[in-house]
Amino acid sequence: MVKIKFSIKGMHCASCSASIERSLRKINGVKEAIVNLMAKKGFIESEQDIPDEEIRKAVSKVGDYSVKNIEKEEINKIDNNCKKIFRIEGMEIDRKIAKKIVSQILNGKNRTNRKM
Repeated sequence: MVKIKFSIKGMHCASCSASIERSLRKINGVKEAIVNLMAKKGFIESEQDIPDEEIRKAVSKVGDYSVKNIEKEEINKIDNNCKKIFRIEGMEIDRKIAKKIVSQILNGKNRTNRKM
């Protein structure tokens, strides 16, 4: 997963930003595209890296807009099978024990003199 953000010059109204969003969503691999008119920025979440020129082309084909300062960030997918570790007051515990502690706290069963 890749998060991409960039500046857009030439937008003046909500119709401008909506047109650019629609065009960006048509790029192969794009899961989400958001254009913020006030900030003059675009944001894309994509399954794979998108060439800068493809972003520029999608933006400029709907109007007299230009793209600047493209920044990309690789987001790692979370492995749901990995061991989860929670820290509670400096202790490392696994997910099963953490659930038990949280459950007891929420149910009012956690007492300072009680062993778990």
